[in-house]
Amino acid sequence: MALALGKNPFFKDCRIALVEANPKEVAIRNPNNYGYSNRVSAINPSTKDLFNELGVWKRFQRIQPVNDMKVWGVYTDDTINYRDELGSKQNIAYIVENDSIVASVTQELKLLENVDIFYGARINNIELGSSSSRIILNNGEAFHSHLLIGADGANSEVRKVMNVQNISYSYDQTAVVATLNILEQENTTAWQRFLPTGPIALLPLNNCYSSLVWSTSHENAKTLLNLPSTSFVDAVNDAFNSKPVQDDSVMSVTNIFRTVLEPSKLRLEMPHVCEVVEKSRASFPLGFGHATNYVKPNIALIGDAAHKIHPLAGQGVNLGFRDVHHLTAALQNGVQCGRQIGDYSDLKTYEQKSQRANLPLMLAIDMIYRVYSSEVGLIRALGSLGIQLTEGLAPIKNIMRRVASS
Repeated sequence: MALALGKNPFFKDCRIALVEANPKEVAIRNPNNYGYSNRVSAINPSTKDLFNELGVWKRFQRIQPVNDMKVWGVYTDDTINYRDELGSKQNIAYIVENDSIVASVTQELKLLENVDIFYGARINNIELGSSSSRIILNNGEAFHSHLLIGADGANSEVRKVMNVQNISYSYDQTAVVATLNILEQENTTAWQRFLPTGPIALLPLNNCYSSLVWSTSHENAKTLLNLPSTSFVDAVNDAFNSKPVQDDSVMSVTNIFRTVLEPSKLRLEMPHVCEVVEKSRASFPLGFGHATNYVKPNIALIGDAAHKIHPLAGQGVNLGFRDVHHLTAALQNGVQCGRQIGDYSDLKTYEQKSQRANLPLMLAIDMIYRVYSSEVGLIRALGSLGIQLTEGLAPIKNIMRRVASS
């Protein structure tokens, strides 16, 4: 957000302060000098466009395009294939390490004279005023701001100061992440299988490595983290390659449509995982969150501070950067019309656009999670039927792809 404002000529007379909790050496560290990180993001085409506009994309040295995605469940072999049959050369997504995004943005920020970065700092107190806020840092420094933007994550202190309702709940799941060595000649496909305990996904990093995100129960996550390396690799391969679980309620529903829709069957294309990179396993809890208001006078929330979703669709980071786009556009329009930066009417414009864009996708992802994790046979059948319909009816698949790309 600081980079988007700092590079925008309409805000050239504004001083921008970025309060960064990480020490400087962490923010500027070049991840390309190290092995792959276990935290990556699936960047969609719209976010790529934003990164190009901000001069960030050209700095990425490790980018893996994804030109196909295969999604299937545990009860049938029916598969969704997202490769564009129309011959479009546009990739579905690009896998980029989170550390690389931070480092590249930091390098661009260093070129801006109107941005001051406070490394290793946290906000100690916020005093709200009628036309500005006074921010006091934990190192004692203080300054006034006409606009405070909270991009401080799911446990946002800025959101707490705003005193807005935050609808949140735990999925009672943990995501296990790891970097895996694979056997694959051309690794450009993302794989996701819905298991009874949660989805497991494999994202390509290059032709030798992929990134794992396995959403599962807390108990199973603890087991996976403590397994010997060889046993962990076996568990991952088994999770992707095990035979479908027989469920009469699922089969009775899906068989009705199978002959009509001719759903795709998963071929033996799954890359074989042969090793987990040492010390790459980690975990984090999963939950849902949404602030009923993204803005108050002189304050706005973006990213995880405003909304948090399940990682099954890989859209969390893209929602955050879409917030950056919407907020920058709203603020620019206000300045062009002669209003002070952060005018409440412009903040409300941002809130309305972002919530209209975010909420439908957030609710759809939440519903998908609940359908596939249900213990009710009929609901599980709906999940398998959804895969059949999506693969068998091109308009549905194209709509889903456009939504994920925007």
